[in-house]
Amino acid sequence: EKIIVDWKTSSSKNDDVWALKGTFYHYLVQQNKLCDVADKVLYVQLDRNGGMPTVHEYEITKNLKSLMVATIMCYRFEEKVKNKKRW
Repeated sequence: EKIIVDWKTSSSKNDDVWALKGTFYHYLVQQNKLCDVADKVLYVQLDRNGGMPTVHEYEITKNLKSLMVATIMCYRFEEKVKNKKRW
């Protein structure tokens, strides 16, 4: 089973952002039919002092997928508003 892995160099994690970002990655892999991928994403957070990295796992849930769709819709709406203001 293939798993999406993202390498992070940031010193602090953000569970909400990382989980949503992983959901977007998952969506893009599925939409582009790149491969079958697990319903989870791993973030490997590198240690700033060269120590062992920390691995964070996030499950891709229905709620995250719904939030992702809502985020896309909000983005598209904002783009339409911006374009109308230019005219």
